Amino acid sequence: MLFSLYILVKYAGKDIVSAFMIGYFMLIGMDSFKGILNNYTFIGKYKEDDPESIKYPILFKDKKIFGNDVSLSKFDLICLACSIVCGLLYVATHHWITNNILGIIFTLFALENMFLSNFKVGAIMLCGLFFYDIFWVFGTDVMETVAKNINGPIKLLFPRKVVIESNKDLSLLGLGDIIIPGIFIALCLRYDFLKAFNKKTKNRTYGAVNEMFQRFPKPYFWA
Repeated sequence: MLFSLYILVKYAGKDIVSAFMIGYFMLIGMDSFKGILNNYTFIGKYKEDDPESIKYPILFKDKKIFGNDVSLSKFDLICLACSIVCGLLYVATHHWITNNILGIIFTLFALENMFLSNFKVGAIMLCGLFFYDIFWVFGTDVMETVAKNINGPIKLLFPRKVVIESNKDLSLLGLGDIIIPGIFIALCLRYDFLKAFNKKTKNRTYGAVNEMFQRFPKPYFWA
């Protein structure tokens, strides 16, 4: 992925790559906003098995688009609008805050949709990331070229001082350095939950499972 972006920057131009990345982040941002609004605000309290949750009208359901079943509700449109607004603000300002909003949204999307099968795979992945970073950061100019030439939210930016005069006043952290370890941490959390979950439990509604999720012990997650 990193080397592919490097080749595209070199031969297609950084402006084309940046525009594609921003559009892609805005599109997947809809699903990420959906998860955020569902879990942390009153707007998205829709749960299929919860009679007290907000019900949003379904515009269409299981409609075939490019061979896939697609459903769309007004709640999906709200999330898409939030994502587009953040994307347009980023395009207009290129401010580090809007960059970080889109970057965090993409990170949440990746952590929710990428899974590891076991701890052995996770350990191999983290070891690979260690040598991967050493090679691409210190052995070549690939990482630096991609990070500095793509004006897209592929990194988180942190100000070094209060008044920011140029990009030199910002420190950066690649999203891959958050997502890859985050996937392993998410595996630890799922393992803790499976150990604590009583398989004989008959009440498996969202409310019951969510209540248990808030209070079960998490030794592997915190370790």
